[in-house]
Amino acid sequence: MKDISIKQVTKAELMRIYDDSAFWAQEALPFTRPRLACYLQNTRAELEDVLWVMAFEEGKVVGYLALVPELINSREGALKVAWFSSWWVHPRQRGTGLADRLSTLAFDLYDGIAIDSGYHFALKKMKANCDFEIYQLRQRKHYFLSMNKRILQGYQVSNPLIYLLLPLARPLLTCISKLRIRRWLNRNRQANLKVEYIHQIDKDSLELIRANADRELVYKDADYLEYRAFLPLKLSTPAFLPEKYHSYFGNVGAEAECRMVKLWEGEELAGIVNYCIVDNTLTIRYYCLLPNHEAKLIYLIAKLCSEHCVDRITTHDAVIIRQIKTQRLPYLFCKALDMPVFLSKSLIGKVKSDLHLFDGEGAF
Repeated sequence: MKDISIKQVTKAELMRIYDDSAFWAQEALPFTRPRLACYLQNTRAELEDVLWVMAFEEGKVVGYLALVPELINSREGALKVAWFSSWWVHPRQRGTGLADRLSTLAFDLYDGIAIDSGYHFALKKMKANCDFEIYQLRQRKHYFLSMNKRILQGYQVSNPLIYLLLPLARPLLTCISKLRIRRWLNRNRQANLKVEYIHQIDKDSLELIRANADRELVYKDADYLEYRAFLPLKLSTPAFLPEKYHSYFGNVGAEAECRMVKLWEGEELAGIVNYCIVDNTLTIRYYCLLPNHEAKLIYLIAKLCSEHCVDRITTHDAVIIRQIKTQRLPYLFCKALDMPVFLSKSLIGKVKSDLHLFDGEGAF
């Protein structure tokens, strides 16, 4: 086996890599330039912070683990930690222990490490790692309104007959779902609800957000919220780009829309919501509502599904999951995936239990 060198790369060094045309001329890089830009734009990251741990073999990238610096609410105030983010090892190096070497090195870089275990590999690794404890048990639920090729590929469906029938089945499923949702909207009208689209967090919205800040895991300010709100657009790979520009993570975001909206009950601000629709999947990335206004959020979700091409709603938010069940929002079927949040043991006791983590927060 050839020698593999592992390097800790700071934000300042990644900025130089971002501008290095020779680096991007390498073949089969596991990440794209726009993806790197998203780590550089993180408002929590300082120039000296290590953002990527990279493994090289003969000058070529054969593995990397990205880190997302974050401020979380602790008993002692805002505390800087990092999320383990995208994690990749070249196929020929898998099983050699390289992934463990990357994670072990990254673990010592910050006072605390958090894991948002959305992937089976990360979940398996963290359960086996005695340096981490489960902070929060939760499930991600996928509510299917229809089906598309990307979703099937994501579930590793390989039956060619299913793909052959998909062009006929998808329009039928979509039609059935839209009819059911429109009937639901007619039965659950929100007569006084008004929606205002915004591009920046304004004073009224920030006051509402700060009033709820003590219930949330991530410390927030306007710059952070705006950075997170439109992140899927920056991570997207437009459909017209050749395949060589796609990352290891696929052509995610070939179609993407992200919006921030204010919900009004007459003249009263009832809440603020950040949603995105990426490749026909709707996610509520962040929301903040006045008490007893949860029905307005579900009404907004239904309205978006009615007006846009949405094949799936995905969420790990317990409030949204409970409200979808309580209000009987129609869908074809649902799949659930365990998605616990892990914290390094150094953080246990410093962080209050059961603080809220939204879909738009954590790793990306």
